Amino acid sequence: ATSANQPQLVNKALNTLPVIRFDGANDYLSASTAISTATNATLFVVCKGYKGNANTKVFDANLATVTPPSGRTSVYRRFGWENSGTSVAVFDNLRSTNYTNNQYMAVSATLDSVSGDGKLYINGNNVANVANQYLPPSITPFVVGGRQNLLSGNLYNGDIAEILYYDSV
Repeated sequence: ATSANQPQLVNKALNTLPVIRFDGANDYLSASTAISTATNATLFVVCKGYKGNANTKVFDANLATVTPPSGRTSVYRRFGWENSGTSVAVFDNLRSTNYTNNQYMAVSATLDSVSGDGKLYINGNNVANVANQYLPPSITPFVVGGRQNLLSGNLYNGDIAEILYYDSV
């Protein structure tokens, strides 16, 4: 991102620790490398979001064009809000309306491409499960604070305290 499009570091925002604040208008961070070529993933995010439009993303990565195993659905490495902010979604198909707008939350999710199983937890509660999923390798770009295509209206409006991403389940 350019300096005009950088999010703001806010000190002592959450339990005396800093967060990165995105304004939802033009702030984002991008990487010129892919997030992962592994087909398994575990994600942990601490964030506070404000209801946005249907495609507001905390982070998003493009995916390689590959044919998933028979009976599986390919999903993106992404996390954010959908349905005009009424649901939280991870890896496309793990969705839940079990969150409070404008409150910090701990979100964790796993997706095992061998078994096809995915699980979503919000504040320690298992709120969604999904089967028959496949996570293709990612390709560039990888964006924090919006969708990978940076379409207007799809930028994140909220705080991110932490993002951890692992290539295993």
